[in-house]
Amino acid sequence: MNRILTLLSIAALITLTACDPDIKAAKQLEGDWKIKSYTEDGVEIMTVLLNSFTMEFEEYQETEGDFTWTLIGTDGSTLAFDGEYEIKDEGTEIDLSFKSGSLNGETWTLDMSLEGDDVEMSGNVDGILVKLVAERD
Repeated sequence: MNRILTLLSIAALITLTACDPDIKAAKQLEGDWKIKSYTEDGVEIMTVLLNSFTMEFEEYQETEGDFTWTLIGTDGSTLAFDGEYEIKDEGTEIDLSFKSGSLNGETWTLDMSLEGDDVEMSGNVDGILVKLVAERD
């Protein structure tokens, strides 16, 4: 009887952990993404200043991980940023802490909507409304 209770307790714990929205979002976010639209204050930046913008998210804890952004400008220049992220607020918010490039030391807190192979992140960054729309690459 004790073994059955122990097994049921373990199963319940696994189920509760697996249903945590932050953990689910972190697992879903892991991988490579291609930005389809990047706007600042409603002005499209893709195709005007950027030829491509990709994001890679790698999980190292249940709701945290590393990210890398690679931007290629219309002039052929390449910018790369990396840092750490944390998923919060039941998977609807992401904190991006930049560790390199011109954004080193900055943290962006963005609202996040993640559905299948589509993600949208948006928020106010230093008074500018930033919005990223991406699909899994």
